[in-house]
Amino acid sequence: MADRLCGPLAAVTCFNPSMMVDGSPAGRLPWLAPSAVVRRITEMRAAGGHRPAEMLLDAIGASRTAGEVAGVVEVLDPADAGRVLAAACQRPAAEIAAILTALPDPGRAAFAAFAAGLGAPEVVAVSGLLEPPERDALLDAAVEVRLDRRPEMIALVAALSEADGGQAEHDQAAAGQRPERQADGGRAEHHSAADRRSERQPDDGRAEHHSAAGQRSESQLDGVLDRAVARIPVAAALGAALRDVGADERAGRLIGRAAGHCQHAIEFIGLLGAVPIDDALARAAARCDPGHVAALIGHLETTDHDAADALADAVVAEGPGTTGPVLARLDPEPMRRFVPRLAGLTPSGVVEVMAELVRADRRVLSRAIATAVPPGFAWPSQAGTRVLIDLVVASAVHSARLTGLAAPGAFAAELAGEPPGVIAAVLTRACAVAAVPVVDAILGELARGPDTVKWVARLWHIAPEPAASGGRRPDLVDRYLDLVIQYRSPREVAALIDELDAGDGSPMAGRIVRMLLDDPGRRWVRPYIGHLLGGSPRAAGLRGDWTGDRVELARAAAVEELRRVLREPGPVDRWLPVLSLRTAERPLWLVRLGDLDAGSLIGLSNRGVHCHSVPGPHMRQEPREFRIDYEQFAHLTFGFTEESHRIRIVKQQATYFWAVGPAAEAQARGVTALLNVVATAVRAVFAVHLDEPLGPSASGWFSAERI
Repeated sequence: MADRLCGPLAAVTCFNPSMMVDGSPAGRLPWLAPSAVVRRITEMRAAGGHRPAEMLLDAIGASRTAGEVAGVVEVLDPADAGRVLAAACQRPAAEIAAILTALPDPGRAAFAAFAAGLGAPEVVAVSGLLEPPERDALLDAAVEVRLDRRPEMIALVAALSEADGGQAEHDQAAAGQRPERQADGGRAEHHSAADRRSERQPDDGRAEHHSAAGQRSESQLDGVLDRAVARIPVAAALGAALRDVGADERAGRLIGRAAGHCQHAIEFIGLLGAVPIDDALARAAARCDPGHVAALIGHLETTDHDAADALADAVVAEGPGTTGPVLARLDPEPMRRFVPRLAGLTPSGVVEVMAELVRADRRVLSRAIATAVPPGFAWPSQAGTRVLIDLVVASAVHSARLTGLAAPGAFAAELAGEPPGVIAAVLTRACAVAAVPVVDAILGELARGPDTVKWVARLWHIAPEPAASGGRRPDLVDRYLDLVIQYRSPREVAALIDELDAGDGSPMAGRIVRMLLDDPGRRWVRPYIGHLLGGSPRAAGLRGDWTGDRVELARAAAVEELRRVLREPGPVDRWLPVLSLRTAERPLWLVRLGDLDAGSLIGLSNRGVHCHSVPGPHMRQEPREFRIDYEQFAHLTFGFTEESHRIRIVKQQATYFWAVGPAAEAQARGVTALLNVVATAVRAVFAVHLDEPLGPSASGWFSAERI
């Protein structure tokens, strides 16, 4: 504002505040430049005229033109500027509008704050004369002032609605249409008062401003509502006021739009305090952040059951992509509202919701809604193993899915991480539908893990029980124990037997020992475990009279295989023809292949094999005698060579031959097979390592098909 002197400073030396009253154009004092006004006020206060200074400020706000008020406010300190603006708020609506337009920021914002506190009719009258930016700022400030003053908010909304209605009638009249007046007497009275207040037209072009602004037909209330959508407390207050003036539909639309901007459950709760929840609001709420929706449902669960039902319906209607994340964050108590509603989703949709709950580690809730999944539906590709586990645990109707698993091992490996009760439940379902590969894989995973003693007790009572089993599952227990033996070393098996005997598992320890004794494939494992049991009463039954010497055990294994195949030999102290024997070596069997001129003489003792070989007259080789100790058989294989009628002995990269002769070919084949049987038994003895897993039984005594 230009610092322009409109009158001589001496003209206001003897100031009379009454002369500032705007009684007539002749009553105005000559105008001073804003800086001169400031100096005059300072001088008055310095001379002790505080009250006259205040009266001067009031008079400036109450009577000077818009430009003059704006110029003074711009140079005054905030307190004095505020006094001027407060006085200006007592002027007619048109003059207030003109001052708002003339003021620069921040004075305009300060004056809008003063004007916002006027009565609702005055605020609406002023806003109707402003350009959109100033109008919007004034109305927004008026709404903010009334947030905690519900009667005043209702009055403001009513005044805006009335003004919009009056503007619509004005527009109809301007278009040559006859308006239909539906306003009641109160509304007509309001218009008359506003008109009377606007009769005092401002000078300096304010009448032109008023006339131009009056031609606008925008709905002021709609503008207020549009701007309030993202300000949740404001939207809630306006929604409540709209309902109080009978604009329920408008209130519902506002709250529904505002719900889309809610960032926290507490904001939703504020909206619900303004209007009752309806389908539109519920849909808007359901599309917000899942955590906020879950918190809102939790609140409604204890405050408004009908609203909780409406929101639950809206969440499910949005589909599994919305339902899953919300349920994953929901407390257990409100979940009961969703379980029956999930029947409205497709089976694949329910499974998708379950998958979301599984990812959130809400497994109990996942199983709770599994009852909404019918049997036999197409299995969705996104469903994982844990979803299937929950389905099977929740209902037996899904057990049939276990029979067609493409990878039972992978399924069992993931199942092994579940709680024991869940594993037992799935194993029960698998047994009921005879899903043998799954049962075998589950037992294998359990056998690899810890808690062997506890699992023996659990498996003993897995349902359904076989007929005449007395409510027990010895078949599962035996299979499990055999797998335990497979996956453990002899040292670990011995420790398990000791552990069972030391506690309450003595019958199970006896069962393991019995399995070892009955399984021919474990024949040469027993002595090792018996030896490791030391002084246990069970050691002798497994160990026999073995002293722990592996060579001694290999000889015993060889002789045992020979006794199984050959007739028991008679008591002899030497072979005839004579074959050399070592000290303490006993001859047992003597086998002749061919004759003494072209064949072999084979002696089988308790320590090894002796051979006297005669190549024959057509071979240029000398007869020779050699022996092979039984412990060496672990590294040998035997075969018969038809072309040269010889038994071939292979040891790593070296090859040796026994001459047999053409007359004993059938016998030679039998001897070759016998020697390989002995070699297999000896290899079984040397294959046992005290700290390595035993592996499957050579006999296949406990196979998966026997479950």
